Amino acid sequence: MLTELGLPAEHARTATAQRGRGCDNCGGTGYRGRTALYEMMRVTEEMKDLISRGASTSEIRKQATKDGMETLRQAGLRKVLLGETTVDRAEAPDERRRELHERARAAADEMRAPTE
Repeated sequence: MLTELGLPAEHARTATAQRGRGCDNCGGTGYRGRTALYEMMRVTEEMKDLISRGASTSEIRKQATKDGMETLRQAGLRKVLLGETTVDRAEAPDERRRELHERARAAADEMRAPTE
């Protein structure tokens, strides 16, 4: 399961992931409080150039990671390994992103469809 988040197999064999047990205080969820997963992109000179010339999302993401940006997946994996969240919660942003992309594609297709 940790390899699905991007942890190399040799590290996944020795890593420990937490699982929420649940109690009356957390309503049986196993979670208490909140922790954020986020991406923060530095706008370097290279990034400014990519943005100004209308580069693709994949080009911008590639440059951002080259410039040191931690992706949502990497942030989730780090928090799983630190015991701050579970694999299920760390995977949720990717699932939500896929859902939003599917909705955006469907909306774009609908807008392109010929009207009668």
